[in-house]
Amino acid sequence: WYVERDGQIATGMPSAGASSEFDLVCVDEAHHIYRDVELRRAVENRVGEASRRVLLSDISQSRGRDLPYPEGMAEVTLTEVVRCSKRIVQAASTFQLGGEEAKLHTQCHHAATGPPVKSFLFELEDGASDEERFSAYTDKVGAALSHVTSSFDGLRLHNRVAILVPDAAFRDALKPRLVAAFAESSAGEQRLRLMDAKEASCMLLLHNTSMAVARHGQESDAGDAIVLDTLENFDGLERLIVIAVGLDAKLDADDAEDVLETRSRMYRALTRAHMLALVVNEGVRGGWLEWLNKVRLDKNAAFDREAELARQNAD
Repeated sequence: WYVERDGQIATGMPSAGASSEFDLVCVDEAHHIYRDVELRRAVENRVGEASRRVLLSDISQSRGRDLPYPEGMAEVTLTEVVRCSKRIVQAASTFQLGGEEAKLHTQCHHAATGPPVKSFLFELEDGASDEERFSAYTDKVGAALSHVTSSFDGLRLHNRVAILVPDAAFRDALKPRLVAAFAESSAGEQRLRLMDAKEASCMLLLHNTSMAVARHGQESDAGDAIVLDTLENFDGLERLIVIAVGLDAKLDADDAEDVLETRSRMYRALTRAHMLALVVNEGVRGGWLEWLNKVRLDKNAAFDREAELARQNAD
C-alpha cells in the first residue's frame, strides 16, 4: 500500500493479519527480479494456487536470455514503444537483443521524432589520474547540461534529468565534483542540486514545483533537483532527459558475460529517456561507442527511420 506525504509516495508492508497470497501478482522489471534468488522467492511467496501473474520484462535490459520464469506462462510480445522518441528507439536498437526481425518491429506508437542523441566523448592520456579522469567527466557533464538548457530555452530541469553512472564508486567520485561545479556556476542560470534514485522514485510529478519548494525551502536556495545515481538503482524509473555517463567498457570476445553487461547498461540508460539522451564517456578502445568518433550529424537532414534501418542492416 502507499500514502502521500509532503508530495512523496510512502510505501508500507501489508498488515500482519493480511493474507500472504495475492489474487494478482504484477511484477515490473521481471528480468531482474527473477534472476535474483531472494527476490524471486519473495515474489513467489505471494503466489497461491488461484493467483494470476503478470510479468513485465524487456529481454534487452537483462544480462542474457536464460531467465528462470515460472513454467506454463503465456507470452505476449509488445512491439510498440510509447514513452521514447523515435530517435531514442533507433539508437537503443544498436544494443537490443534479438534478431534483426525483432529490431525492425520495435517502433513508436507516436510520431514524435525527438532531438538526436548527443555524445560528449573525450580522450584521456595514458596513466591519467583519478583526479584528471573525474575532472574531465565533470566538465563534460556540465557541457551536456548546458546543451540541454541552450536547446530548450526556459525548460526547468527539476525532476526531469537523470545522470546515470555504472556503479557506486563512480557515483561517489563524481558527486562532490558536480556539487562543487554547481556551486560555482549554474546551468542556464538554474541552480541545481542532486538527488538519488530513491528520492526520485518517491517524488510525485504533480508536486514537482510547489511541494518541492515546501519541503526543501525556498526555491532559490534549494535549486532544481536532478538525479545522480547508478543505473542499477534507477532501473524501473525514467525521465524526460537522461545523461549516460561512463557506461562503456572494452569488450572482451572471450567473456560473454562482460559483453552482455556493457550492452545491457547502454540499452537501459538510453531507454530511460523520454525525449533526449546524451552520452558522456572517455574514449574506450574496443568499446561499444568507439564507432561514434566517426559519426557526424547533418543538422539539415530530416530523420528517416526506414533509411536508418536499411543502413543498419547493411553494416
